Amino acid sequence: MSQTIYSYIRASAGLSWLQPALLGEESRLQTYAGLIGQIESTVATLNALGIGRGDRVALALPNGPDAAVCSISVACAATSAPLNPASTPAEFRNYLTRINPKAVIVDDRKESHAASIAKGLGIAVIRLVSEPDKPAGTFRLEGTPQTASHTGFAEPDDVALLVLTSGSTSRPKLAPLTHRNVTSGAMNNVVQLGLTDKDRCLCVAALFYTQGILVSVLSSLFAGGSVACTPGYDPVRFFEWLDEFQPTWYAAPTALQQSIVARAAQYPEIVARANLRVIRSSSAHAGSDLIEKVEKLFRAPMLDSYGLTETSSTIVGEPLPPARRKHGSVGIAFGCEIGIADELGRLLPVGATGEVLVRGP
Repeated sequence: MSQTIYSYIRASAGLSWLQPALLGEESRLQTYAGLIGQIESTVATLNALGIGRGDRVALALPNGPDAAVCSISVACAATSAPLNPASTPAEFRNYLTRINPKAVIVDDRKESHAASIAKGLGIAVIRLVSEPDKPAGTFRLEGTPQTASHTGFAEPDDVALLVLTSGSTSRPKLAPLTHRNVTSGAMNNVVQLGLTDKDRCLCVAALFYTQGILVSVLSSLFAGGSVACTPGYDPVRFFEWLDEFQPTWYAAPTALQQSIVARAAQYPEIVARANLRVIRSSSAHAGSDLIEKVEKLFRAPMLDSYGLTETSSTIVGEPLPPARRKHGSVGIAFGCEIGIADELGRLLPVGATGEVLVRGP
């Protein structure tokens, strides 16, 4: 099997074309057959609009099934660069200047600073027109037809995603992730979380970060499971979504986990009905106290994880029980090699302090 996003989703669809792949609000459901069809039609449309392999396309779309499917589809044809749709005009100008995309995709339902900035920079604007009466993630793209240089589906070494890092140590950096990077990273999450086609993810993470598009969405789809794409984390609606979608897992930054714990007492019946199998935490060390609170609340293990946007997310993480977990440690390596080195790059013995080195697919 070719190591591309499209090939992996096709392989998952082969398990059951009619199995749910995506869910949205108002009980909208998209099957794997429908998802494949939407991806294929979107790739064809992008080619007709002059977008092909090697081209960069920025996306300024609100969280939800349309954004998830559009980002995946763009990656299957070109390079997808998802941006925070709430960015300021100055931020959009900075991002678009650095990314230098051939086009920007915006939501047709609302005005976007991204569209006006793109026009000012001479960048083509493509509008996503949602089709709310159809299954989740169904839309069409509208723009000016052009000739694409390289049409068809992306190859394993093509850059699939160009993701802005969170900027925790300096200004946000642009991290290019090839299809090999993305598929390897997503499958590492599948292994760590033990995901199968019986699992359903509640996606509350932002889709312009790897926590959302790679961990929550692609890991679910590569496992043959389903993902409920919400408009993003909402401290009240989170519990409503737990009841509506009945997920078996979710992934969220540590700060969101703390918010969930703080509000859980207001929803005792929903918490009691929750059927979560595993929870993933990242972005900051969760700590034993928070882990114990979440696990007691949902009667499921919460696995602390550590990774970088540049490494397609997970580097190390806690394994699923009954494997040994050691709170205070972030766990073991998944799909990569990790070491600690001195300033000259020489590996250090166990217990020494130094710089983290990581390598893998």
